[in-house]
Amino acid sequence: MTRTVGQASWNGVRLEYLVAQDDAGSVGVEIRETVTRSVFVSLFPAGPGNFEKAEEFAKRLADGLVFADNLPELAEDFRMEQSFTGA
Repeated sequence: MTRTVGQASWNGVRLEYLVAQDDAGSVGVEIRETVTRSVFVSLFPAGPGNFEKAEEFAKRLADGLVFADNLPELAEDFRMEQSFTGA
């Protein structure tokens, strides 16, 4: 399952923010820059509510106009945030 949660264009770069489940069953966020580049990070194992959590994170990224290069570091921060809140 893949869902687009936001799109933006800035300085000639088109960004698309997606929530996806990979073949291994992990749920995560993908940022596609233009048509030729994307970065995917796994956030959670597949399970109840995890797709929705990843979707909220992707929406936060889209609102902040985050580029693909920054996704791994922001995903690590998000994972830490989740462990502190017990979500």
